[in-house]
Amino acid sequence: MSGAVFLSYWGRGDLVVIATAFTGLTAIYLSCVQGASRVIFALARHGVLPERLGRTSGVTATPRAAVLSVLVICAVLGIVGIALLGNGLDCFVWWSDAMVFFAALTFAGVNLANLLYYRRVQPERFHFLRNLLVPAAGIALSLYLLYSAFFQALWSEPFRTGRSVVLACVLLFALQVIGALVITARRPNLSRLAPPIGV
Repeated sequence: MSGAVFLSYWGRGDLVVIATAFTGLTAIYLSCVQGASRVIFALARHGVLPERLGRTSGVTATPRAAVLSVLVICAVLGIVGIALLGNGLDCFVWWSDAMVFFAALTFAGVNLANLLYYRRVQPERFHFLRNLLVPAAGIALSLYLLYSAFFQALWSEPFRTGRSVVLACVLLFALQVIGALVITARRPNLSRLAPPIGV
């Protein structure tokens, strides 16, 4: 349907729209791979994941094992998605919708971390606007986006490409929360360690 709309308004210029979309999507997915691999790298250096994922290689000290693990996981999940849905476009839309859930949660979490960090760790640098009002507004906007673009819109869609995304993401998030609670219970000092930023 969207292809027909592009063709009727743009003629053969619809290829420019498609190429622009793929360029933007490539940038988004590359940044997601970079971010996810750095999370895996940091967790490995904290001892939560296998030590091998926390190593760097080459003169640029790239966390190659962490990056490759993300690429392999993405490829496997993509193949599984296509096998289950039987359609590459539906698989792409399914995973793109799932990204909205975790992106909104990440934005809310970053704002919450800002608020808590400057209230608890560095209260002398706390600023009412930057560390309270702006983070609170960010949390509210992220949660609204999560509700309207995810729970409200997708829940009314067919199960195959709508409600299944909601259920899978909520289940995965619940497992992550349980995992974090178990790790915290077993290693209570982990959250007090200095962040493994340096390589």
